[in-house]
Amino acid sequence: MSQEDIATASVVGTFIAVVCTALLVWLGVRFVNSRKKPSRKFWIVLALVVVVAYPLSYGPALWLQDMPGWLGYVTGTSNQVIYKPLNWLVGTSETLSAIFDWYVRLWVTPGPHYIPPK
Repeated sequence: MSQEDIATASVVGTFIAVVCTALLVWLGVRFVNSRKKPSRKFWIVLALVVVVAYPLSYGPALWLQDMPGWLGYVTGTSNQVIYKPLNWLVGTSETLSAIFDWYVRLWVTPGPHYIPPK
């Protein structure tokens, strides 16, 4: 990967992070200022998004950690802290562990950055 590719990836990654942060702030302000209470459907969708998005974000997080040029934005230590509950849950079942390991290998090749769940 050339220096130009690394610089481009850093700029694109920073842009995506800023856009996502702005969107979350906007949604938060809109939610707080709303006079209506959130419906049951809203809470169900939110719970499903969190339950699905959290485990699926582990592969991309490892991939970002593995990319050169991210200047330490995503580190192994931060991944271990953020995904500790997920690693604990996956470690409780052989089947979950096998499925999770298969999914992570779609994003990264095994190496020192990837510590399989215990």
